Amino acid sequence: MAKIEGDLSLMPISDLMQWIEMSRKSGTLLIEFNGIVKRFYLQQGKIIYVSSQKKGEMLGEYLLSKKLIDIKQLKESIQKSQVLGIPFTGYLISEGLLTAETLESIISEIAEAAFRDALKWEGGTFQFKDSLPPSVVNGPVKINTSTVVFQSMRTLYESQEAPETDKTEFIKKIAQDVSSGKIELPPVPDIIVKLNSALKNDNTTVVDIAKIIMSDQILTSKILKIVNSSYYARYGKITSLQQAIIYMGLKSLISIVTVYTLGATNTYNAEKIKTVLKHSLITAFIARHLSPYLSVDPEEAFVCGLLHDIGKTVILEHLHDQRITDELMNDILESFHTKIGFLLAVKWKFSDVVKETIRLHHNPGDSEKFKDVLQLVSTANSLANNLNSEENQFHDCLKEFLNKGLNVEEFQNDLNAFVKEADLFV
Repeated sequence: MAKIEGDLSLMPISDLMQWIEMSRKSGTLLIEFNGIVKRFYLQQGKIIYVSSQKKGEMLGEYLLSKKLIDIKQLKESIQKSQVLGIPFTGYLISEGLLTAETLESIISEIAEAAFRDALKWEGGTFQFKDSLPPSVVNGPVKINTSTVVFQSMRTLYESQEAPETDKTEFIKKIAQDVSSGKIELPPVPDIIVKLNSALKNDNTTVVDIAKIIMSDQILTSKILKIVNSSYYARYGKITSLQQAIIYMGLKSLISIVTVYTLGATNTYNAEKIKTVLKHSLITAFIARHLSPYLSVDPEEAFVCGLLHDIGKTVILEHLHDQRITDELMNDILESFHTKIGFLLAVKWKFSDVVKETIRLHHNPGDSEKFKDVLQLVSTANSLANNLNSEENQFHDCLKEFLNKGLNVEEFQNDLNAFVKEADLFV
């Protein structure tokens, strides 16, 4: 087994990668700096896998964070691929958990992140061995090394060209904008105006409501998908919008229309907004499922769960032209989404229980009324944020409901089924 090693200050990682590619080498490149170890696995000069100790650069962690698989599937895939003696990546594809295209895109993204981070190291060592572990050799992914090098260097250069916004000052400005009313809140969508107007008329029928919604075919399709989801439907397939309205209830229907129209009118940060809406929908279904155990109206639980994070969509649209890091954006979302969501709820004349849920879903104990609804949504929000947590943590969130007779296995099965479908609904 041949091996070369040295100092990254004398032979930069970009030169190493280019040498490996040009020489069509197969083996493992290990780099280390300040206790951080990264491994690039290459075959015939192409990257086939990457492993790293750094957060955001681990395949399993990535798959869980994006909810592409759950913790049980991850553990089983690792174990079974080892027993079968095939690459973990190959097993994921063979079992239909991921497509080859999706997996290649993910590993490319991880490789670029790992390489980009290494470019910022002030030192470090490298070691290249012309051997590969059985768990990666002849895997299905083969990524052009030069593409990873180029993309990483370009992204790093662009980030250095645009200096990071001062976090403290930026958050202070957002706070001032919120308190002074300078945050531009979107107007009430036309379809919501029409629905509210129709509902004030005592002669309005379900058919009238359906006609308003059917003017948007995409919205109609989403409503029918939701009402026929494995987690929502229990009484056979619902094929008409009129049936959906009767089954779901008008409050739930209007909340879905609200979330859909707000997401559809936002033209920036589309993927991030989609992530928020998916989380909100999962929260809504959890709240609806658990509502009987706290004697909360299921429809009210669904509405409050669906709208609890609506302030985040406003922030993402408002900050679309700001050059800020993901870390700063997350800080702003967490710090201000309840305040901005509440302002939107007041402007759009949401019910008192929805306003209170938006404002206090992270602090349900601070509410003087609607305590059961807020506690329910707070629990649902926590569960939706921790779908891949350890089983004991999941059970801790449900402790109150377990004491009231919740069948946790049945609940988890229903939830897992819905989570797999959730991307279809946003």
